[in-house]
Amino acid sequence: MKKDLLSNIASNTLTALGGLSGDANVTIAAAVLSPVAVAVTNDIVSRTLSSLQSDRLNRAFALILNKCKIRRDRGDIYREDAFMTENDGEQAKQVLEGILLNINNEYEKKKVEYHANLFTNICFEERLIFEQAIAVSRIIERLSYRQLTIIAYAYTQKNLKTRGWQARFKDFANLAKYGDFYSELFSLETMGILHQDCPGHALGGVPLKLSELGKIIYQEVDLSDIPVTDINIIGDIMEDINKIITGQ
Repeated sequence: MKKDLLSNIASNTLTALGGLSGDANVTIAAAVLSPVAVAVTNDIVSRTLSSLQSDRLNRAFALILNKCKIRRDRGDIYREDAFMTENDGEQAKQVLEGILLNINNEYEKKKVEYHANLFTNICFEERLIFEQAIAVSRIIERLSYRQLTIIAYAYTQKNLKTRGWQARFKDFANLAKYGDFYSELFSLETMGILHQDCPGHALGGVPLKLSELGKIIYQEVDLSDIPVTDINIIGDIMEDINKIITGQ
């Protein structure tokens, strides 16, 4: 995907949001409904990318505009620092280009909404500075939808019961079907998204908890939107693994 394509899409999206107007609190309703910004962006996407990539980016574009409109309609205002306005919104443009690139390469359809959530929240909340926004967008790109769901599950739990997992996981042949899950959970700890009070015993006797980074991801990506049914699946897997390990 060419850099100029990303830049063009980002510029049109931010124009539609009112972010390049010089006034970050421009009324969004008219801009969101502007046929020019939407049509130009959709035309660029449809002519340049595969139909699958085009569908993903057009869906993300629509999600961002709609989510921003909802927030504006309820009285929220864009962040008032330099992110949306300085140098024609250069910081916002760079972050959006990165998120659009992530979406373009995304093969899990369910994740598209959470990429869109991240950018929308960054536009309204000043919790993340530019460098942090870039870092979080790169982390989200690396995570699977199931890992996002594990984060959402961990947010609802005081502890994740992983006692004996590292020492005994390989000893049970009937745990082989959960090898991918074990790997994804372990990866979240390696990335610092899950942590233990007593480090050095990965998935050992100390329960895992959501780290401060994990809480930031949960908040900035709106993982509270993940369906309860998907979160319950994580709980069921955790429970089944622990039953096998404890012989219950």
